[in-house]
Amino acid sequence: MNSYKRLEYVQSLCAFTPVEEIWPRYRTIRTHQVDGCLSTRSSQEESPPFLESVKTFEIACQKICVMITEDFELLNSGVFANVTSFFKAIQEIYLDRLQDEVSTLVDGLLEEITSNQDKPSQKEKPPKELPKSTSEFVKLGALKGNLRRQQSKSLDSLYDKNGDPFSDLQGILPGSQLQV
Repeated sequence: MNSYKRLEYVQSLCAFTPVEEIWPRYRTIRTHQVDGCLSTRSSQEESPPFLESVKTFEIACQKICVMITEDFELLNSGVFANVTSFFKAIQEIYLDRLQDEVSTLVDGLLEEITSNQDKPSQKEKPPKELPKSTSEFVKLGALKGNLRRQQSKSLDSLYDKNGDPFSDLQGILPGSQLQV
């Protein structure tokens, strides 16, 4: 249902029922809808892996953002202005429940980390090496590094007051061919 229709229905209800009675019912309905978005994760018997829980939570958050946008338009229309404020309504309907869900996810992460630490470590895989760049800038950096090692006997020789130790590199541009 789009936000315009939602506003129209709530305004129609206000013609027959006091706003003070409509707000608690509306809040209850929206809270059940939020719980429905977040309950897909908790409906499984065994707790799912952490990454799967995070992906499910991300999908639920996208749906909840749409719901918040709809309620933003409804609450800013002034229908419930005498009953609640925008921020209080968003806190009651969405943020408290999302905070509980994030706490559950963090607890799940903690459990997964501690269970992985308790397991005997198997043969650790060596970290993957990143491919080496063939960029001209890398070659220039390697050339400067080689010059530093050749020219420096101490730190003082790197900062020569008479000249730049890399003055012979000033004519080299990144696009030119370097001999390393």
